[in-house]
Amino acid sequence: MTPDFPRIPWLGYRDPYEELPALTLGTGGFGTRVTADEAHRLVAAALDRGIRSFETAPYYGDGVAIHELGRALRNRWHEAAVAVHVRSAHTTGGLGLTHRVESALSQLGADTLDLLYLEAPNSHPLEVLHGIGRLIREGKVRHWGVSRAVGWDLLQLEKERAGTEVPPPIAEQRHFSMLIQRAAYGLHFPPLARRLHSAVCHVLEGGLLGGRNMDALISSWGGHGSHAYPELLRCRRVLLEAFARVAREEGLTLAEFALVWVANTPDVDSIVLSPSTLEQLASAATVCFRPLHDDAYAKVEEICRAYFGPTEDHRP
Repeated sequence: MTPDFPRIPWLGYRDPYEELPALTLGTGGFGTRVTADEAHRLVAAALDRGIRSFETAPYYGDGVAIHELGRALRNRWHEAAVAVHVRSAHTTGGLGLTHRVESALSQLGADTLDLLYLEAPNSHPLEVLHGIGRLIREGKVRHWGVSRAVGWDLLQLEKERAGTEVPPPIAEQRHFSMLIQRAAYGLHFPPLARRLHSAVCHVLEGGLLGGRNMDALISSWGGHGSHAYPELLRCRRVLLEAFARVAREEGLTLAEFALVWVANTPDVDSIVLSPSTLEQLASAATVCFRPLHDDAYAKVEEICRAYFGPTEDHRP
């Protein structure tokens, strides 16, 4: 049997004035840009650094990621906790959800998921909720949350849940970065009078905020047909260069600055890191503890206002 996992920070909330976000190791690169051996070294290094929460999904790396995470944790389950995403739109109700969770458990080699993320919960809400309740009663899931959810989905989900004995969700995960600040408008799960743990991912925009292969990344950012909008691409380059200037003033690379900025956003309880190397993991885990000067937030806000219009003020 899988031993009980310790209570880990992403199940709670942080005081933005006294604590920094918890860190989670994401496995989105396992099986693609991260080999099996590298994945195992990353998991071991994360645990050794005190990063005890991991995030995966059956579709990461065409199924390789979740399998390799389970193998890497084989002798260290007692130190870790795992969150798994399941695409609710593809579950065909509660039975489909049960099947997908049981398949994920089999791939992990575990008996229980600490956190089940219901991704894009916009179909068969009542059936899916009954499925969640059944999984919790059977001990296959301890807690649940939502990812890639929008306000209407959440309202519908909560309306249906109110008539059941299913416990409320405890967490949500969403895309959030200096470039996607508007995502933070939903960080408090607006339909509810309670606080959810807010986990954020894609803080480096797939490397765009890391300055890696900028031409190719800028061209792909925005989808098909971006090549037809040279002025838009030019503006994106100018925007990134503006962020990079502020980063240099802080003595940081653009990637480090992007991480620190997110880490100092009050509504963020945890950050999902997706490093490809041990060096990237070490750098990210270290730099998140660095404070920024007050004027750095004002400069980012000014840059974003110039390109996107007014944004919510996230400064501590």
